[in-house]
Amino acid sequence: MIPTPTAPQVWAIAAGMERCFETVTRAIEGLRPDQLYYLPTPESNSIAWMAWSLSRWKDVYTGALTGEPQAWASEGWAGRYGMSAEATGYRDTPEMVAAFRPDVGLLRPYAAAAHRAAMRRLGMVTEAHLAREFVVPYGTLTGARLLINMLTGFMQHTGSIGYVRGMVTGRGWNEPPAARA
Repeated sequence: MIPTPTAPQVWAIAAGMERCFETVTRAIEGLRPDQLYYLPTPESNSIAWMAWSLSRWKDVYTGALTGEPQAWASEGWAGRYGMSAEATGYRDTPEMVAAFRPDVGLLRPYAAAAHRAAMRRLGMVTEAHLAREFVVPYGTLTGARLLINMLTGFMQHTGSIGYVRGMVTGRGWNEPPAARA
């Protein structure tokens, strides 16, 4: 559900995030582990890794913006994945991406938990949050710029996930259910 934030311009960010979440959820639905972990090239990312990293950054950015703990650590997801609380995928090497093979049953639940937390947090965002500066691994950004970077990254990962899904299952996976019948 798209929140109605205190800062009205955040609505567009929330709507974009909701659409990305719906698309990624559909894209990973019904995939076998070999399809989720498929690497088109040794330098590429798998669907599983992209879906996880996208969810991690949604959790990281919105948690930083509102000052709330990340669902990854506070809800025990890091432990279930057998990873550190700081893991996000940022600067992961191709070898690390290839080795990323958590239980496939964890992908959708963590993506959903991170999405719920992010949408709730976006509903709390004020003009003050947007003006505040945040230090991220690649520089210092205002809250507004942080949200823009977050959404554009999600759109890129979502498109990549869809592309790789098409590679492993063929065309038609993203058609409305009625069109698939």
